[in-house]
Amino acid sequence: MYAKRNLHAVPRLWCWLIPASVTEVSWINGIKFASSGPAWVATLLCVALSLWLAYRAARHASPTTVYVLFVALGTLGTYIVEHAATGNRPDTTTLVLLGVLLLGTWQLAETQP
Repeated sequence: MYAKRNLHAVPRLWCWLIPASVTEVSWINGIKFASSGPAWVATLLCVALSLWLAYRAARHASPTTVYVLFVALGTLGTYIVEHAATGNRPDTTTLVLLGVLLLGTWQLAETQP
């Protein structure tokens, strides 16, 4: 079962969740750019690793909270990596929607029992 409001669980949550999100960004970009067998194998390994890390994070917070943070951090990370790699200028609509996503994620974290 997950720890409720356990101050020691919070750092452990982030120790699992941040690497999970980084590997999520890796496999999302792997799906976009993989063109060889080894690249696809690396992408599939990143999928498995990111899900395993998210599973481990769920031992330190509610699975719902972990999933929302995992998806939000993965979305934000993918956006940042894509724009850094392509040099595209961010558009206003996307930035507003990312802001809404982050605000909703923050509000979820604030309202958890």
